[in-house]
Amino acid sequence: MQSALKPGAAQRLANTLSQRKWRDAGIAYLFILPFLLLYLLFTFLPILQGFWISLHKWDVIGSNVRFIGLRNYQLLLQDKLFWSSLEHTAFFALLAGPGLIIVGLALADAQTRLEEFELFQ
Repeated sequence: MQSALKPGAAQRLANTLSQRKWRDAGIAYLFILPFLLLYLLFTFLPILQGFWISLHKWDVIGSNVRFIGLRNYQLLLQDKLFWSSLEHTAFFALLAGPGLIIVGLALADAQTRLEEFELFQ
């Protein structure tokens, strides 16, 4: 049985499809690029700046700035108030998260049941 394609035509077709795939992907990335640049500018840049500032002893008023490395983090881990606030935050998150979900589901279920009896329309 003889192939309908000439010798080497299948390879040229595969190359053409591969080139088209790469071109389409490049065009898609060009459309996404403005969003990514703004996202990086307004998300990661402040995070990096905040981390850089945390590595310094920084007087809010004045220009006295000294690099102290991870000393702020060492002090933070030794602070009892930090651990207390972390404990309270975890306690609140563990109670509030599931509690809100349960209350929301219960209210949705109640509304569905009321609609079945045509009391609430």
